[in-house]
Amino acid sequence: MNISDPHFDIPDNWEWTVLGAILYKLTDGTHKTPKYTTSGIKFVSVKDMSTGVLCLDNTKFISEEEHNELFARCNPQRGDIILSKVGTTGVPAIVNTDEAFSLFVSVALLKFNDKLINRNFLYYLLKSPDVQQQAAENTRGIGNKNWVLDAISVTEIPLPPIEEQARIVARVDELMEKIDEYEKIEKELTELQKAFPGNMKDAILQAAMQGKLTEQLSSDTDIRKYYEMVLSEEKIVSKKEKEVSFTGEEPFDIPSNWMWVKLNDLVGKEIRRGKSPKYAKDGKAMAFAQKCNSKYTGIRLDLALCLDDNSLSRYADHDKLQDLDVVINSTGGGTLGRIGLYKAEYNVDNKAYYPDSHVTVIRAKKCVSSLYIFRCLQYYSPYLETLGEGSTNQTELKPDVLKGLYIPLPPLEEQQRIVDKLDQLLPLCEQLERMAA
Repeated sequence: MNISDPHFDIPDNWEWTVLGAILYKLTDGTHKTPKYTTSGIKFVSVKDMSTGVLCLDNTKFISEEEHNELFARCNPQRGDIILSKVGTTGVPAIVNTDEAFSLFVSVALLKFNDKLINRNFLYYLLKSPDVQQQAAENTRGIGNKNWVLDAISVTEIPLPPIEEQARIVARVDELMEKIDEYEKIEKELTELQKAFPGNMKDAILQAAMQGKLTEQLSSDTDIRKYYEMVLSEEKIVSKKEKEVSFTGEEPFDIPSNWMWVKLNDLVGKEIRRGKSPKYAKDGKAMAFAQKCNSKYTGIRLDLALCLDDNSLSRYADHDKLQDLDVVINSTGGGTLGRIGLYKAEYNVDNKAYYPDSHVTVIRAKKCVSSLYIFRCLQYYSPYLETLGEGSTNQTELKPDVLKGLYIPLPPLEEQQRIVDKLDQLLPLCEQLERMAA
């Protein structure tokens, strides 16, 4: 059946038709209120399927005799589609049971040839904005609104070939899983923000650092033995180590299988700033400056300047940035305390990048997750900004302050779970914040 005014363009091998043309039965439930019983056959009205899923847990009952009479005209069976038509109109549900039940007038029954239309495709089609708009426009009445069968029958729909319908269903199913996951994550974000008032990103990081974002598992490595393993690697000896944020009273509660440790115990390279660079127009290596650790766009190697080749003898091989080094802007108002993560994949020109004297590098030991340390320092970033010393425009975050910073350390397995959860939540959080801006 051709539609004179198609709603939108469709492929050449699709066609516009009306709902009634693809159904071999379109009817509704009984128009009279039955005699209810305390038990018997279940009697379904809109309230039992208004969520889009048929639920028989709280239905009323009618006698088997009355059911048989009603079922002769309106016989819902597994695989059929039922559709709300009174009150809340246009909600479809697939009959997902072999249990016998009867329908009230508020629900329509759709039976169809599954060689012509895919059941799940029809279900998604009925939920589509185009069909829902037609349902709203053709619903009659003011109080108890009714989408009558004649109006349902002439609802205009696009019909692809049956094979294409199956491909569409598979794709929609795949996308719906992702949408459900996003809805779940959005709910978690909302709950976290209620539990930790303030900026959503800060709330998530706070929950992570307190062990409230992920499940604690008894199978995780014993934290004390684990810490001994961490310390067994070569310890970085520091002449000065200014202890901060831990003076006998813990900054906040952490799980019993975590422990507080100094950042200096977790690094495989001395925590210090880079060297003052000598620049050139061209060179073999680059100077990584504070501007390369951008607030809004992350690591920006395109902003790095060339080092004079004659000055490279001042740098040791371990001074150049390595994959998953954490970089901290360490001087100046407005930038001090900013945390970034350098990744080798950013280095497309394969040059050596050395931090300048305004950037401090944190390189975690191999038995500690660099990504966990990065997220932990991200959480501390606002606090680190307050630890600068010196005049307003020349404040410095000294390496010795970072060395003495206390870190909440979970077992390695938990570190990875936290990193995975944050990688899942934070990008969506940032997306939601951009949408709300």
